[in-house]
Amino acid sequence: MGPCATRPRAPRGARGGGLAGLVSALVLASNTLAGCDAPGPRARPAPGAELTLATFNVYFPAADDAETVAAVGETQADVIVLQEISARWQSVLEQRYGGAYPYRLFAPAGGAGGLGVLSRFPLRDRGLLRPRLKHPAWLVAVSTPVGELNLLNVHLRASARPGQDLVSGLLGLSSDHELEMRGFLDACGVEPDVVAGDFNEAQGGAVGWLVQRGFVDALSLHHAGEPTWRALRGLFANTLDHVLYNRSLVAADAWVLRRGHSDHWPLIVRLRRAGAGGPRAPDAASGD
Repeated sequence: MGPCATRPRAPRGARGGGLAGLVSALVLASNTLAGCDAPGPRARPAPGAELTLATFNVYFPAADDAETVAAVGETQADVIVLQEISARWQSVLEQRYGGAYPYRLFAPAGGAGGLGVLSRFPLRDRGLLRPRLKHPAWLVAVSTPVGELNLLNVHLRASARPGQDLVSGLLGLSSDHELEMRGFLDACGVEPDVVAGDFNEAQGGAVGWLVQRGFVDALSLHHAGEPTWRALRGLFANTLDHVLYNRSLVAADAWVLRRGHSDHWPLIVRLRRAGAGGPRAPDAASGD
């Protein structure tokens, strides 16, 4: 697909609000953290084959918020996977970042269901995957300095499935996330090298299942517990966004950029091919 392409509109999604949103925030915020500075990136190593990748849930009503739009570019990432992309968000990003990111894919949707990718390197659309419970996922191939990578962009469900009551939804959150992730990977046809996006969970569920499968959670390796989401003006915070990669890669660094007015912050990871340097990941089987 060419430098810029748009997929058909994804099914409509919506962010919870009111009492449901408040209860969801309190349940999800098992790690409370407010008012502290986030660790930034370490000094860059010597030049080599490296890819900087970011994930950012931009929050669909925030397309005209200058600081949130600026936060996308402030990641300075080579590839940015985005969640909650609306038609307005697509228009703003095309206009603001078309020069910096010549390769772009968008699947805009109403509410929270849209996805997008901005890239300095060529992209190949490998398929928008139908929702398992609420939002779709998107498999994209990226030709990068560390080789071609299959990248899966996900946005797992939040407080409840469509038509489900809040209590049942929250109690089944972890198992539903694993169900969603299993379904997406089955539909991919190839094993993704990287799975990134808004998981709406800190641990367990989809994250735990991917780790058992051999993936590594980049932020947990470098800054475990660092929040990527906050609610109630920062009173509650949690790590709901993740970049997980397979053992063909290593993460030289991972950090959170506290910019913008979305309820999520961008998460940024520097990736290299395994054997090219970077911390060794804990062995999933031994538990070290």
